[in-house]
Amino acid sequence: MAQRAQTKLTDPQLIAGRYRYVRELGAGSSGRVWLVEDQAADARLCALKWLEPGSAERVQSELSLLRRIAHPGLARAYDLIRVAAGELGSRRPQAGLGIVSEFVSGEPIDRAAGLLLGRREPLIELALRVLDGATQALAALHTQG
Repeated sequence: MAQRAQTKLTDPQLIAGRYRYVRELGAGSSGRVWLVEDQAADARLCALKWLEPGSAERVQSELSLLRRIAHPGLARAYDLIRVAAGELGSRRPQAGLGIVSEFVSGEPIDRAAGLLLGRREPLIELALRVLDGATQALAALHTQG
């Protein structure tokens, strides 16, 4: 999908004219992540990650790569959006750039680690399975560029 132009919303409940805010999923050093429904795709649940200002060029390059890859270890990237300052009211008063991607349900990493430690499977075998999946996803990224 092409990058969307900065425009005022006609429906104040929609972001970039198509994404409806559901709730915040989390926040960290690289930005905040919201759960949104894509109204142009049968209300498909997506993750919208707000990015740091000044990252547009790097993000557009990464998004181009991610759109070409389909791998079970990677969330699919769908869209890059921009919003103007004040466009989303008090929820996000400043201008922003966001990546819309596949929503993958799960536990936050700190909680998941605690749950995994309580499993009967030997920790080393579990760690090797997780690392194997991560390295396969990384290999898919490197194969595409």
